[in-house]
Amino acid sequence: MMNNPCIPLERLASVVDAPANSAEREHLDSCPRCQGQLIALRAFLAPPSLPPNAKGEDAEIELDRFIEQLTAKPAKATARQIISEPGAPWWLRWFTPGPRLVLAAAVVAVVVVGTWLAQGPPRERALTRGGLMGTSDAGGVTTTEPTRLSDGWLLEWDAVEGATGYVVLVLGSDLTERTRFDAATATHLTVVRSTLPEGVDPAEGLAWQVEARRGADIVARSSVSELPRP
Repeated sequence: MMNNPCIPLERLASVVDAPANSAEREHLDSCPRCQGQLIALRAFLAPPSLPPNAKGEDAEIELDRFIEQLTAKPAKATARQIISEPGAPWWLRWFTPGPRLVLAAAVVAVVVVGTWLAQGPPRERALTRGGLMGTSDAGGVTTTEPTRLSDGWLLEWDAVEGATGYVVLVLGSDLTERTRFDAATATHLTVVRSTLPEGVDPAEGLAWQVEARRGADIVARSSVSELPRP
């Protein structure tokens, strides 16, 4: 874990040209997050290939007007002269301080957060009473509500295409595995309390999950569901 905070987006481009022994440059060279944001920033700021008949100047004028509306600042007559040098490509003006760089940084932040959300949350599961608990690998096997028996439970699930067998996992209240049962090719299993390992108390709360297998490979899992307490 890194001790130094990550570099603000508005300074990332300038840090690339900083001395190699500077603190920010050393942080950038060793921080995957900052490197990823720099790549995203450069990709966002890269000049597009415009057709010969594209009206780039008209687009620039409309973009300036839109940014001024967002920032609620009055337009200045000399604004374009300040941030633009004769002969410089239009996309270089995005690197100058001001509303453009702030807007670019905001867009890049949305892209980075959107990418993280698309990857899904880490594999964390919390036991909720009486219902299904979604996980990052859940959804392949559909289970039904367990049937409480006098000495255990009847567990049932739907068949999974291509599966050659099923394994039922019994989990503790902390969702660590306590034991497992091989159901072979059946889509139901009766779990008797006397077959649970010594020290496993159903009164403390247990859960279950089904793994569909093809040979030794797991092809699908169910969501984790609570077993009714005795």
